[in-house]
Amino acid sequence: MQKLIKQFSYATLLWVIVFLIDYGVELFQVINSERVTLMGLYIKSTEDSSGLYTIFGFTPKIIWVYLGVIFIWCGTYYMIMRRRNKG
Repeated sequence: MQKLIKQFSYATLLWVIVFLIDYGVELFQVINSERVTLMGLYIKSTEDSSGLYTIFGFTPKIIWVYLGVIFIWCGTYYMIMRRRNKG
């Protein structure tokens, strides 16, 4: 059970790192538009005479991407451990 929790933590850490990279790349693009990032973050940038405003939000895509990362990571770990114990 501890190994599973440890792998779940590693997968979550990987997801957070990729999310922050995605956030940083998209945040510093100066585009006055609405967009959804690869990881599911909604960003809306507007500019008027007093400054540049940015609104952030989450979309349902963020949950699906997170679950996908968790399942892929744990599935890969399971397959590796299965082969290691077999041979």
